Amino acid sequence: MKGPYSCLYREIWDDKKFYTLSEQAKLVYLFLISCPMGNGLGCFKAGMAAMIEEMRYTDKGFKKGFNEGLEEGLFEYNAEARVLLIPTYFNRNLVTNPNGIRSLAKDFSKLPDCDLKDKCYQIVKAFVEGSKEGFKEAFNERFEEPLGRGRGQGSGLGQGQGEGKKEPPKPDPFHPKKMILDYSWVDPDIWSEWIDFKKNKKASISERALKANVKTLEKLGTDKANDIIAASLNAGWTDFYQLKKEPEQPRELKYLG
Repeated sequence: MKGPYSCLYREIWDDKKFYTLSEQAKLVYLFLISCPMGNGLGCFKAGMAAMIEEMRYTDKGFKKGFNEGLEEGLFEYNAEARVLLIPTYFNRNLVTNPNGIRSLAKDFSKLPDCDLKDKCYQIVKAFVEGSKEGFKEAFNERFEEPLGRGRGQGSGLGQGQGEGKKEPPKPDPFHPKKMILDYSWVDPDIWSEWIDFKKNKKASISERALKANVKTLEKLGTDKANDIIAASLNAGWTDFYQLKKEPEQPRELKYLG
């Protein structure tokens, strides 16, 4: 049976961002790049319940893998608009002629206005600006520029901008390992090991969970934070506890890549 297909690069299995994911997150990501509701843009409308039903997966398993993928930046999701964007998808499934751009414009027009529709527009625009003139003509002819950042509707490449209302800037995505840079009393290397350890144990590394870990360290004493983390790693604990005795010699980091 023939039908739409997606490219899956063999190199994905050597991509640390992918192979360090949990089994649930890997399965959810592979589903999203090949799901029936997807399209050639890598930006499509899909409610959470619809994705779970289509994948025939458990609610708990899907949400765990989905949230992990969001945290790692593999895709973005606007829950209010129910729009999902896989930023790398379009450039790995490029169209080969101007008619392909015209065809994708139909999928683009079905997306509700939101920040991810705007990002999708910019991804396609960047591609056609570096392509032959026929691609630019097709883009200007069929793609209507979204209103998400104050641009006029349907302005196309190289045309004027409108004065619409601007959206407030979006907060930077949460990075489990980088968050600790805000806390100078924690060694970034041992924190990085802690994150890898928790992932290996399939313990939560969500922003809420890790901020709770930091709060526990603060209560136990910032001057002992690194020793407390090392003690939990040595004991195989996924939380922090008061030291019962003087710490041993610094342990060798095992989880750093």
